[in-house]
Amino acid sequence: MKLRKITATICTLFTIILLASCGTATPEATVDGYMKACISLDAEKMNEFLPTGNTSEIPKDDDTYTNLFKRLKYKIGSSTIDGDTATVQITITALDMKTIMGEMIADLFGQAMSHIGDDSFDSDAYSKNLLSEKMSAEDAPTVTNDAVVNLEKNADGKWVISSEEKNSEFINALTGDLMSIADSLGFDE
Repeated sequence: MKLRKITATICTLFTIILLASCGTATPEATVDGYMKACISLDAEKMNEFLPTGNTSEIPKDDDTYTNLFKRLKYKIGSSTIDGDTATVQITITALDMKTIMGEMIADLFGQAMSHIGDDSFDSDAYSKNLLSEKMSAEDAPTVTNDAVVNLEKNADGKWVISSEEKNSEFINALTGDLMSIADSLGFDE
């Protein structure tokens, strides 16, 4: 009889702990949810993991996001919680946009030189098509980066990914070093 009471008490405690933990999303779960929303191109779901007022939109007529995120792979590492802020380590493998953009610039320069004075050449359409081609190629280069994702609790006590300013390393990894290209060209000013 005593064994039954002990077993029942342990089961009850275990159930209470399990139910309590289900109601509280962890920083890791927030990052995982955001990454899954990126891969599935679900902007509405992505916005659920961002601070209020931040919204992501995915243009319907542009396959750049599809190409960028379809081969995205990630591994969530350790996390640290400090009051209402947290950090999560993540390793992201994405298309190597630094290499792809370098190849594009070389190709575009060559096309521009060979079409000097040719008003029929549509450089915008050519650029868009070339980018799509390079990003969707089976052998498109990839890069793996380690990053830190900064999170904070919102007014409802839910973990959300902090602002872009606090997550430039994460955004750079997510976009295959695209942010580092922009920084080197002075677009961050």
